[in-house]
Amino acid sequence: FETTPGFEGSDSAFSGNDRKPDDSPDSPDDTESPDEPDSSGDREDTYQNDNLPDIRLARPQKNLNKMNSTKLAKALILTFIPILLLLTAALIVFLAVRRIRFRRAFKKMLNAEPNEAVALMFGYLNMFMAACGLDISKIDALYSELNAEAVFSNHKMTAEQKEAMQAYIESEVDKYRSSRSFFGRLRDRYITCIYI
Repeated sequence: FETTPGFEGSDSAFSGNDRKPDDSPDSPDDTESPDEPDSSGDREDTYQNDNLPDIRLARPQKNLNKMNSTKLAKALILTFIPILLLLTAALIVFLAVRRIRFRRAFKKMLNAEPNEAVALMFGYLNMFMAACGLDISKIDALYSELNAEAVFSNHKMTAEQKEAMQAYIESEVDKYRSSRSFFGRLRDRYITCIYI
C-alpha cells in the first residue's frame, strides 16, 4: 500500500481523532483521487457536541427576552402614569380657574349699576339658553323690553327692575336645572360653567 510521503506519520495535517491510521482495514482505495475531499471526516464532525446548539444557553435567552419585555412594560407604565397625573391635574386646574372666573363675572354682574346689571343679566340669559339648547325666542317679552330700555335709553333703571330681571333668570335656571340628571348638573356647573 502506497502513501504520500508528505503525509506519512505527520500530525500537522490531521489530528489523531479525526483520521484513522493508514494501516486500518477501512482505509480508502487507491482509486480515490487525492484531490477529492475526504467526506468521512465531515460526517464524523457533524455528530460532535461542538456543532450542536447548547440548550442551556437557549433557555436563559428566552428568560432574558421576557425580562427585557417586563422591564420595558414597567418603564412605559412608570412614564405614562406621571404624564397622565400631570394632564389630570392640568385639567382640574383649568376647570377650577374657569369656574372662579365665571363666579367673579357673575358677582360683578349682580353688583353692577342697575342699567349695566340688567343688560349683563339679559346677555347671560341668552348665552345660558343657547348653551342649554333652549329656544331664545321663548324669553318673556317683558324682559326683552327691559333689556332694550337698559341698553338704549338714558333712563336710569331702578333696583326693583334689576331684582325682577335677576328673579326671572334664577327661575329659568332652576327650571332647566330640575330637568337635568345628577351628572348633567355636575357637567353644567363644573365643566361648561353655565350656572353657579
